[in-house]
Amino acid sequence: MLKVSTGCYPVWFRQELRRADAQAYWRGLHGQIANKNPAIHEYLQHHFSDTDHGFWPVPATVGSIIPSDWRMDGVTEVRIGNVMTGIWARLFAMKANALDEENVFDRVLAKTSSPGGSIWWTGAYRADTGFRAAVFLRARSGVSGRKFGSFIEQTLGPALINSGALELRTHVFSLGSRFMWWTPGVRHDEPVNRRADAMLLIGTESREALRELLMSTSISATQGEQQKYCVAIQAYAIDKTYALSLGGVPQPQTW
Repeated sequence: MLKVSTGCYPVWFRQELRRADAQAYWRGLHGQIANKNPAIHEYLQHHFSDTDHGFWPVPATVGSIIPSDWRMDGVTEVRIGNVMTGIWARLFAMKANALDEENVFDRVLAKTSSPGGSIWWTGAYRADTGFRAAVFLRARSGVSGRKFGSFIEQTLGPALINSGALELRTHVFSLGSRFMWWTPGVRHDEPVNRRADAMLLIGTESREALRELLMSTSISATQGEQQKYCVAIQAYAIDKTYALSLGGVPQPQTW
């Protein structure tokens, strides 16, 4: 288990573009601009399925269905090597990345952890993981950030590991995240009833293995706490993950 500092950036493609063209641009030209950030230790793009989502087995009063007007197309998951370097890079070294976003995205959100607020339970990115899912959690009103973070770290994370997750990273987002990204020509709005307060990245051997993991007794045993701490838990199947920077080194395109 390794505690790190991260940024997660959910994205929505421009509606004027064909989805396949937007995906190609994101992983291609845009990715090769973004992965030059000197603060990045690891940069992954997770491209979501357009049809496989909303499958987390939630308890009563916790929402799992993803509204059609808020369905994400993917998320960029970044490990920041140094927080101060990250701030410097955001202010002075990312103009090209910021200006390029309107070429492909309608909306981009910035969801950053506090220093050490994310956990790599199983280590760094594993190229051999067969299937991945991204899960976004919205905290229930009145639940403190400390208790919500403890639920992720002490209850849900261990349950996922005990149920057989091959790859697991958890991100609890800081409240000031929305002020960290202000790129032109792109929306950055996040209504309170669509807010994401944490993200899980879960890897398994296959889609069927994920289904079995979510139905396991370890996960079922957490449903009472899920209901206590969450108002929504919304899952997306990931069609493809692209590793654009690993260990601080930009990766060559192989796709």
